[in-house]
Amino acid sequence: MNVNVEPIKKSTGDKLEKVAKTEKAVFSSSENVEFKVKDKRGRTIIMRRPSPRSEIYFPTLFSSDECQNEPFMMSVKPFAYVSEVEGTKINTLLKKSDLDVLIDILGHEGRIAILL
Repeated sequence: MNVNVEPIKKSTGDKLEKVAKTEKAVFSSSENVEFKVKDKRGRTIIMRRPSPRSEIYFPTLFSSDECQNEPFMMSVKPFAYVSEVEGTKINTLLKKSDLDVLIDILGHEGRIAILL
């Protein structure tokens, strides 16, 4: 697989720093780390931590059976982190149809890129 993952910036208050490629990104409440991911089609996908509200309500998009299925939840959770695809902003996923649209936009190559 040929997928490039490059952390692009770490924000702590007013200070922006370049994050080294070898530095492991640790998400905390005081940091907003973004990752630029390129898929096999050459599209740039920006991933960043969703808001606390989005993280809390993300499971409500799914049935209770789906929420209890850990492999399923692990495969869909990264979609909540996608904030931009090729310069197009991605809105917060509010319903399952929003997730379906994002899956269609990313396609197989984009899905593989965000899961790795």
